[in-house]
Formats: sequence, structure tokens, C-alpha cells
Amino acid sequence: MHLSRRKVDFWLHAGIFSLYLGTLSVFGLAKRVNDALGNAALFGLLVLSLALLAYAALRTRGVPLFGLVLLGLLPLVHYGVFVVTGASTVGASIYLYKFGGFLLAPFVWLWVRRHDDAQVERVIMLLSLVTALRALLAFALPGVHPGAAGTGALAFADDFGIYERVGGFARVFYPGMALVFLGLLISLERVLSARTLRVWPEVFKVALFTAALLVTLSRGSIIFALLLTSLYVLVRLLQRPVAHLRLARVALGGLVAVNALALVFTFSSFGASLGASLTGLTHSDRLTLDRANIDWRERQVKLAFSLVNTEERRLFGVGTHTLIPSNPDLLTGATNDLHYSYHSILWTFGYVGLGLLVAFGIVQPLVRAVWARGQLVLPFAFTTLYIALVGAYTIVFTTPDWNFALCLCAAYLNARAWKRQPSSRRETADLQAAPSGAVSL
Repeated sequence: MHLSRRKVDFWLHAGIFSLYLGTLSVFGLAKRVNDALGNAALFGLLVLSLALLAYAALRTRGVPLFGLVLLGLLPLVHYGVFVVTGASTVGASIYLYKFGGFLLAPFVWLWVRRHDDAQVERVIMLLSLVTALRALLAFALPGVHPGAAGTGALAFADDFGIYERVGGFARVFYPGMALVFLGLLISLERVLSARTLRVWPEVFKVALFTAALLVTLSRGSIIFALLLTSLYVLVRLLQRPVAHLRLARVALGGLVAVNALALVFTFSSFGASLGASLTGLTHSDRLTLDRANIDWRERQVKLAFSLVNTEERRLFGVGTHTLIPSNPDLLTGATNDLHYSYHSILWTFGYVGLGLLVAFGIVQPLVRAVWARGQLVLPFAFTTLYIALVGAYTIVFTTPDWNFALCLCAAYLNARAWKRQPSSRRETADLQAAPSGAVSL
């Protein structure tokens, strides 16, 4: 069997990106087998991140997306300070893993620059399809899934876990959720732009990705996904002519109707009473207006920011070594991040960390999207918006898979809007080798 350079390149980058997305639960399994092995695996991921960062800097004679790299280096700065002062490095060590995706931004930028949209799309669709299928299998077969509690030696060895049961349904939490949303938009784009002769397989993929988002039973994530998908179809209809216009109109009408039903069902007393009568879950915050979950998150934030009492802490944060109870009511366990993701970055890294995140992870890529050219610009821009909105109410920016997805969007939008001319013949040849050029390691 002969593998072309393009195929080797495809599988190489799919494998590297999978490590950060958790598509295959290498680190969860390593941790389950042995704590020392798990720690060694996470340290290896940090070494890989720094090696790929150095490689990208050497090949581009600079550091693309430097703002995101600075954000990713903040835990390293904390770690160095704690080593020098003799303080505990546990919290900083955890953040080295959490922020690993930010350090990969220049490498992903280089990958996008050297490849055409078709290759970028193939890698993303493979990873998003595997992620969606694994999430749906966990939902359909919760009793035998490795992430389900009570399955013996394999319990919690997987990153695709059963978080809780809502009635008879398993609520599946899994890494790569943002990439699933990106895959959904790419499949929609394929249909709307007639880049595929077979429409119905893409429609099936849209349904598959949508189902994978639904099995989280996370109201906010689902509502934002529906709203942004509706807006995406509307923008595409207004932006330029689309293929399968009738199908697009039907899809838009259906999405608007589903959005309306979701909003009524979630935020009205009628929806709450109807949901309780249909499911019997009168006290579940998933299908009712029960504020218990929101209330403890707000109390957690209030407790955390009671520690921000100096100008230095407002500017630089309380640090990765500061812990508070993960649940202020039950006082069970402790954490160094908050459920509201923007609050979490502000609390831990201060205005410096939050400014780097918002400016270079969200605002700058969206501004670049105005000048970017490429078939996938809109899907990446809308996925950036999706990550930004979901981060307002749940843990996003302190998880490596969401961070990697944010860097992926920033890298694509910046690479497709890059206007500086290459400074040498060699760099010109590298960057023009889009269809078949591979990044050699």
C-alpha cells in the first residue's frame, strides 16, 4: 500500500490535533493505568507544544499569533515564580496542560498557510465526525461505555463521560464540542455552495452533528448553536447566491421554528410546566427554570472575587495556586478555575490574561475575517462567536480542547487574511506548496 505525501501529512496532523482535542483519550487512559504514567504523558504534551512552537517560529522567522502564545505562556511564568519562591506548583502544572492549545497556535497557522481549504477541511471533518460518533455511542450505550460509572477497571478511563442521568437519558460530556459545531457549519457550507454532488450525505452529517450537540443536554450550548446556525444560513442567503435554494429556505424556516420553541420551552413558565409534565423531572435544572445550578455558580464567583483585594491582583490575578471550594454550598473539593470562563481567566490571570484572551483570541480573528478569503471563512468566524458565547456561562477557556478550537479558528482566519509577502525564495516555495506541501518534523 502506497501512501502519498499528502496522505501522510493528513494523518500526521490529524493525530497531533487529536491529542489536544481528546478525540482519542490517550491521557485519560494513561492516568487510569498509572498516575505517574499520566503525569509523564501530560509533561510529554507540554514538551510537544513547545517543540511545535519553536518549529513554527524557526520556519516563519517570527511568532504568528503572538498574543495567544503570551496567554499560553502565563502558566509557565507562574510555574517559574513558584519554583523560585518555594510555593506549590500543582496549580501551575495543571494550567500548563489546560493552556497547551494556545501554544500550538503558530504551528496551526503554519499548517493552514501551507495547505488548501480541501486539506484543512478533510482533517477537521475526520476529527469532528469521530468526536460526534463517539458522543452518540456514549449516549446510546451508556451502560457499557468506558466513561460510565460502575464499569470496573475502565471507569472514567475515557474523556467521553456520562456526567449524570436526566430521567432515562445519559447526559454526555465530551471534548471537541466546538469542533463538532464547526463540522456542522462546514457540512452546511458544502450544501449551500454546491461543493458536493451528493447533497443527502451532507444533510445526514448535519443531523449527526446536531444530535451530538443535543446529547450534552446543555441548554445554553444548544440554544447558542441553534441561533448561530440560523444566523449562518441567513447570512449565506444574503451574502451570495446559494445552491439548493429551496432546501436552504426550508432549513432556515425549520431552524427559526426550533429556535422559537426552544426559547419558549426553556424560559417560559408554560415550557417549564410542560417539560415537567412530559418528563416527570420537576426538580431538574435541565428541563425546568430551577436556578439552583446558576445560583451556586454566582456564589462561587462572589466567593472567588472576595480574594481580589489589591491592585496587583486585579492586574495579574490571584495566581494558579489559589484554590476555592468547587461548590460553595457543599464545600466538597477545591478548584483553581471558575464555571464562568471569562470570570475564571480574570480571577486567575487578571486584566492581563483576560485582555490577551479577548483581544487576540476573539476580537482580532473576527476583524481579520472581514478581509479573509476562503471557502471556510464564515464557518470559522461563526465558530469563534460560538466559543465566545459559550464561554460566558460555562467552563471553556480552561480546557485544552476548547482552547485548541479557538486557536484553530484564529489561525485559519489570520492565515487566510495574511498580506505580508514572503521574505525569501525558500519561504515562497514552502507557502505556495499548498496542495501537496507537508510540514516536516
